[in-house]
Amino acid sequence: MKFSNINYNIDSKDKNQPLDITSFELSVKNAPSKFTKYIIEDSYNNRKEILKVAKNSAGVYIFLTSNGGLYVGSSVELYARVVSYFKPSSVSNADRHVLHHLRKHGFDNLTLILLVMEPGATTIEVRDLEQYYVSTLCPNLNELAIVIKSGIIPKSSKPVFIYDTETKRFVFESYSILYLVNNLKITAATIRNCVNSGNLFLDRFIFTYEPLVEGYIKDFNSIEDLAKLFYRERSLYRIRTFGDLFSEVQPKKRTIFAENLLEPHLNKEYTSATKAAAAFNCSPNTILNYLKDSYSGKLYLNKWKFTEIK
Repeated sequence: MKFSNINYNIDSKDKNQPLDITSFELSVKNAPSKFTKYIIEDSYNNRKEILKVAKNSAGVYIFLTSNGGLYVGSSVELYARVVSYFKPSSVSNADRHVLHHLRKHGFDNLTLILLVMEPGATTIEVRDLEQYYVSTLCPNLNELAIVIKSGIIPKSSKPVFIYDTETKRFVFESYSILYLVNNLKITAATIRNCVNSGNLFLDRFIFTYEPLVEGYIKDFNSIEDLAKLFYRERSLYRIRTFGDLFSEVQPKKRTIFAENLLEPHLNKEYTSATKAAAAFNCSPNTILNYLKDSYSGKLYLNKWKFTEIK
């Protein structure tokens, strides 16, 4: 059986292939599990081809967008997971970075790479293969550098619901605290304090881990619009609270170099402790602690050395 625009050769270096996949090191040689690789061009319009190779299969999927976006994910139901990205409801309502990217740039020329694992692959094996390629490729649309194992939900991955008490609207749902931290210039401690104490953020917004049953109309903002709204409200809040005496001095960001002593090709520079923390699924304070003299010689996860670039 022959499918157009699909590469069945696991380690093909055929120059006629539509994508130089060798630059992404998608080889089974060092991967933790065996797989067969398929490349499908214009995947949004080739769902039948996706069905033929991914139905009832587990594995890893990789999206390559025409403007340089790269995303790595996995599923034990590969076909269902991949085509879920093409549903209008998924793109319009979800807050994940990859979906915002697809909503903004569309699905034209979206290349899909499927790494279909052998029958009987377990959830743990699937996640391990995903982790291998997240670590190897450093995809720019993934929000975490560490794959969350099934059944383990860290504090930073709790869903957060945001309500506007002024307009009586349900304005945003985030799948994690880290996503809000990275996009709204807000700390995780602030979010948790508002949730746990019931205090309003900027005297206006409710943060909660559970959706409110009634009293609010669902009217979602994009993360960009929410950031603008928070920015305007912060200015008003400062005037109400401090008047003309208030002046805010932002702390200087610290550039962090993350060095993997076991796999040097994973070394990466981050422009702030917050961004490094988001990549390693930990708090900024954890990153900053490893910069202290008292932590000299200690490695994060027994392999990562953090250094401040001055």
